[in-house]
Amino acid sequence: MLLGVFLGSGFSAAGQFYYGMQQEFGKNRVQYNDFLWSYYRFERYDVYYYKEGKELAQFAAREVNAHLKEIEKYLDFPVDDRLQILVFNNMSDLKQSNINLSTEEDYNTGGQTTIVGTRMFVYFNGDHNDFIRQIRAGVAEIVIQNLIYGGSLKDAVRSSTLVHLPEWYTEGLKSFIAQPWNVEVDSRVRDGILSNKYKRFNSLSGDDARYAGHSFWNYVVNTYGEKVIPHILFMTIINRNVDSGFLFVLGSSLTSVAEDWMAYYEKRYGVLKDFKPPDTEELKKAKKDQVLSQFRFSPTGSHYAYVRNELGLYKVYLVDIRKDKKKKIIKKGYRIAQNTDYSYPLLTWHPTGNFLSMIYEDKGLTFLGIYDLRKKKFESRPLYTFNKITDISYAQDGRRLLLSAIRRGQTDVYIYDVVSNTFEQITNDIYDDHHPRFILDDQFVVFSSNRLGDTLNVPDTLFEFSPTNDLFWYDLKNGGDQLRRLTNTPQVNEEVPYEYQPGYIAYLSDRGGTRNRHMVHIDSAVAYVDTTTHYRYIYDNFQVTNFPYNIIQQSGNAESNRLGFIHYEKGRFRLNEEEFIPAEELREITATAPLVDPAPRRRKEYNFEVGVIQEVREVDVVREIDINNYIFGEEVYEQFNQTPEKPKSESSEEKQVADNRSDVPEVQFPKDNVAKAGAKNPQFKIPQARNYVTAFFTDFFTAQVDNSFINETYQPFTGGQPLFLNPSFNGLFKIGLGDLMENYKIIGAFRLSVDLNNNEFFLVFKDLKHRLDKSLILHRRGQRAFLDNNLVVKTQTHEVTYKVSWPFSEVFAVTGSGTYRFDQNVLLATDQVTLDQPNFQRQWVTGKGTLVFDNTINKGLNLYEGSRWKIFGEYYQNLTSGGHTITAGFDFRKYTPVHRSIIWANRFAGGSSWGNEKLAYFMGGVDNWFSPRYNFGRSIDFSQNYVFQTLATPMRGFVQNIRNGTSFAVFNSELRIPVFRYLFNRPLRSDFLTNFQVVGFADVGTAWTGLTPYSEENFLNTETIEQGPISVNLNTQVEPIVAGYGFGLRTRMLGYFVKADWGWGWEDGVVRDSIFYISLGLDF
Repeated sequence: MLLGVFLGSGFSAAGQFYYGMQQEFGKNRVQYNDFLWSYYRFERYDVYYYKEGKELAQFAAREVNAHLKEIEKYLDFPVDDRLQILVFNNMSDLKQSNINLSTEEDYNTGGQTTIVGTRMFVYFNGDHNDFIRQIRAGVAEIVIQNLIYGGSLKDAVRSSTLVHLPEWYTEGLKSFIAQPWNVEVDSRVRDGILSNKYKRFNSLSGDDARYAGHSFWNYVVNTYGEKVIPHILFMTIINRNVDSGFLFVLGSSLTSVAEDWMAYYEKRYGVLKDFKPPDTEELKKAKKDQVLSQFRFSPTGSHYAYVRNELGLYKVYLVDIRKDKKKKIIKKGYRIAQNTDYSYPLLTWHPTGNFLSMIYEDKGLTFLGIYDLRKKKFESRPLYTFNKITDISYAQDGRRLLLSAIRRGQTDVYIYDVVSNTFEQITNDIYDDHHPRFILDDQFVVFSSNRLGDTLNVPDTLFEFSPTNDLFWYDLKNGGDQLRRLTNTPQVNEEVPYEYQPGYIAYLSDRGGTRNRHMVHIDSAVAYVDTTTHYRYIYDNFQVTNFPYNIIQQSGNAESNRLGFIHYEKGRFRLNEEEFIPAEELREITATAPLVDPAPRRRKEYNFEVGVIQEVREVDVVREIDINNYIFGEEVYEQFNQTPEKPKSESSEEKQVADNRSDVPEVQFPKDNVAKAGAKNPQFKIPQARNYVTAFFTDFFTAQVDNSFINETYQPFTGGQPLFLNPSFNGLFKIGLGDLMENYKIIGAFRLSVDLNNNEFFLVFKDLKHRLDKSLILHRRGQRAFLDNNLVVKTQTHEVTYKVSWPFSEVFAVTGSGTYRFDQNVLLATDQVTLDQPNFQRQWVTGKGTLVFDNTINKGLNLYEGSRWKIFGEYYQNLTSGGHTITAGFDFRKYTPVHRSIIWANRFAGGSSWGNEKLAYFMGGVDNWFSPRYNFGRSIDFSQNYVFQTLATPMRGFVQNIRNGTSFAVFNSELRIPVFRYLFNRPLRSDFLTNFQVVGFADVGTAWTGLTPYSEENFLNTETIEQGPISVNLNTQVEPIVAGYGFGLRTRMLGYFVKADWGWGWEDGVVRDSIFYISLGLDF
């Protein structure tokens, strides 16, 4: 009977409960648009772009040419291979790409070796300075990764299992090289030091790890010099140890250097510990991983709105101040750590205060949404003209919207007529124009820009821009190509202007090291009269706030009589409201001295204290500044008890000091003295564009020894054997190929057993270019099984599977597949009877459907946060016997942070089978158990006509087959504690200790036949006693549910994640002796 069952059974595919709890989850990329790529080929790199990205690609090509050699020289390591730079028009397009999408490593016990390569991608957010920062960061990452892991397959295989660098090390170094220091870095580092967050240096992740690492490398360079950086990297690689790199180069251990680093910044920022900012009311404090933005008071002052974004899941909230009620207006996105876009949505109020308008992206399109507060109704319309919109605001008539928008690589100012759905372009050049606002009865527009001059529509051939922004205003009534300057401060950023009161423009400036509110008063006087009256404009600038933290955004005006801002303090984003003070009163308040020196000490800093612009005349007065001999004001040094250096030379002009009321004309800096970026090199030529042609490169490689199959399968039913047909330990080799865009993938693998009986071959081709993902899977496996009566069967299985997947979002998808299987079964001869048996052939077809959700975030090896689940159904048709099998199941998993890196993981799973040929679930033990044991004392109901079998795991405290049946359900709970990572503040030298985990667990579940575990049909309550020709069935009463509890240890050894568990089982009110398990695998 068993021989017949075996020969007619067996099936395989990826996922489901084919072998215990192992499931394939994973996230998706959703393609809403098609991208036709072209590229420019240069001597050392290629730059790829698509529609409306040519200008960005040419700019990127010039910048890569300028920065590649610089960074290679800085790190003393040349990259031999050609670089590939992918330029995306915006982040929305980038999120549609398949780059870095992989699920291959999820349950691979030995991990995989990712081939680093020389590919990088950048996207344009409307700011060319940030675009340059991305380019530098990308080049730095390529150089660092190739230096550490090597670009070849041989180097990558050698390094992947021996070098594991912490996140602060690599991300911090990349950030430091990309942009050594700025006000944003200074602010975040200052907050991390003053809030003691960096005390737990080893537990930092994400932005915290990046900023802490940035400051760490900044300290190393300030203290030991730039040349030590490549030496530290080389010694780290040679010794395969982070600590050794510092010890051999600096003569101090990493622990000692980290302590000095902390002391350095504590001294630097210690003056601010006791600083108490002016009283403000905190309206909202964000939780961890939440970013607050777009804080907007309504014109009537009765409401305010804001956006809360948590790793891509954003919500727009409307707060009724009078009723103290909060309402969620819109919710979009998903909580995943995958290129989070914090630039959307954008909010603005209609002048009446009855409508809240917003710009947001959905399914690759930009939408204008309007919420009616009276009707409580939300409507939206698409806007097709732009690649991205970066800012919006209303005119007083409520009909026009002022936009800062990106089109063809340019960020310009537009006026959008909401009623007629038409656009008027105000600026049209390569400079980045941000935060436009109507002022002075909508006759003028004020905005911030990185332009060097005051002329509009500058041709691209003259393109070079400032690394900081100044404020400009434009006369809408008279038009023309001339702008007026409100500020002219190299090395200082002025941004986010808005009309505080008529004639007063509030803006944010980082002069002095923190981003505080400043204000400029605009007044006019008659200059002269000819045929018309000509006016001269008088500007009076003054500082309003002096907070020790950066103001990120601000909101308020005289109509609402409210004033608020967003800032980041003690690791949280916060909404604050402050008292609204009329502008005339603010002019009487003298701004205090800067609080913090904003730039690192490792190089000269230039702070152009040229006074405040009082008056702009038609003839500019030019005064040269010797930037090489500039010194800070004494008040800055007094903050740190330091003595300022004397300049080498002084002139009478340089000794002049201007205050807020001096009659000093606007100072125009000589062109040579103003820092510029983006300048074109006349010797750099753009070649002819080429069409992108698909070519494949090595993506990853796996070489290991384990005891699992490549393509998980439902095992043939054997009637209860000591081993669950998992292969013996043998070699697995797997390689993945992909094209540059990762739209197409080829994965090949083979497993060779020692006796050559359980060999396996696997080939997959994936087409991920469009939204409907398609896969073709070819699989061949040989398997030998030992049945009762010393029967030995060798089966050669050949399968062809076609699979499609439709992603509804980045975290939710439906998949379907169809498979044809052909089995060649050979009964090996052990006697004359078996010699006479003919070979058997069996054919199968199947159809499957699966719903998959996965929004988990990887917090470390075997440490996750979030949820993932799967619901599936399968239909098997045996073309040989005419039998059929139906299975269905579910698997829900939830990972909850308890404290820092401690994770509480829970799982609830179950499955069932129907049909005239069924699937048997055997409960007990763990997956990939080194020495699996089987419970022969638990009977099997052969009347169910089982043809398949699988494990229902984990159920620790028992061996296999503590329960069996056509259905099962199990609940698993684990508390995962990475002990050394949790306890130690410093980075750990050992990968073994870094990933060492202590786990407490509990398992509850059962397997049964019949409708429920407690139904009379459950075969558990039937005991069969056989003696000779007599067989007696006894009805018993046994508690069907069993439970196990215990503890375990996990860590990574030689690249393998090894698990050791001690479990005690509870059955029918009795606690059993403990059982020790040692196994390979991730998750439960």
